Amino acid sequence: LGLVNRIPGAPDTDGWLSVDAELRFVPGMPMPDVTSGHLEAGGIRVDRYSFAQSVVSDFTAASTVKNGVKVTAIESGLTTIGLAEGVVEVRDLEVQPFARGVPIKASRIDAAHVNFSSLMKYLRFAENPHVACDLDEVHFTGFHGQIDPLTFDAGLVAHTSNFAIYDGPVDSPTPSPATGVKEGHLAGQLA
Repeated sequence: LGLVNRIPGAPDTDGWLSVDAELRFVPGMPMPDVTSGHLEAGGIRVDRYSFAQSVVSDFTAASTVKNGVKVTAIESGLTTIGLAEGVVEVRDLEVQPFARGVPIKASRIDAAHVNFSSLMKYLRFAENPHVACDLDEVHFTGFHGQIDPLTFDAGLVAHTSNFAIYDGPVDSPTPSPATGVKEGHLAGQLA
């Protein structure tokens, strides 16, 4: 992904990407159809944000006509992402890369064993987080939204444990919890 750095105005990137695909191209298509594709990636970083330690996905891409409008969509039945010491599974993913706003949707997103402190470090929200939490299970249903501007909506159910706020960084030799909750259950709507 470091090759993207050679494009003027592109964000700083890092990581690796491997794609094995069977393509079909006809002049006039915005991109080739992918009849069968397999993607693997790792160490993905854009600017200062590390999004995933690994990604594995089998996918297709095709241009079709829906309601009289030509739509190009990339689809995957299952995409598996290694994130913050946990695993995220995205089911029935669809991205329309050339549509206004870059619409994205998935029938279900399931995350397990994601470490909140590690997530804050990877995403560079906090180099030394003072909050710890184990995201044991997080489930999003009916996930949909767009990338530009970034907006998402989905049903949310989560089970967490070991939530604590410390008086110093969680990875310090002797962190002292200021307050905490042994376990939590969340249900609602992400909007």
